[in-house]
Amino acid sequence: MIKNNKIKETKCDFFHENIFLFSVYDVVNFYDCLLQIRQEKSFNYYIVFKDEKILIDKNGTLEKYPIGLFDQYGDILCQMI
Repeated sequence: MIKNNKIKETKCDFFHENIFLFSVYDVVNFYDCLLQIRQEKSFNYYIVFKDEKILIDKNGTLEKYPIGLFDQYGDILCQMI
């Protein structure tokens, strides 16, 4: 019988010019925010994930992609293949 593994949600906080905007908890909203930054060609955005500040460039690209940042979905898909 299947069970709910209660996989911990990922939390990521978005900031613009050192002002907190909001938190996202799922990969779809996370990438939607990055897409909006890319479409607007905006600067001075960053996220905070596990107390680490990660800059976002005008193309919506993170300066680095730490382990644990919305990677659970990909991990599960790889196990299904």
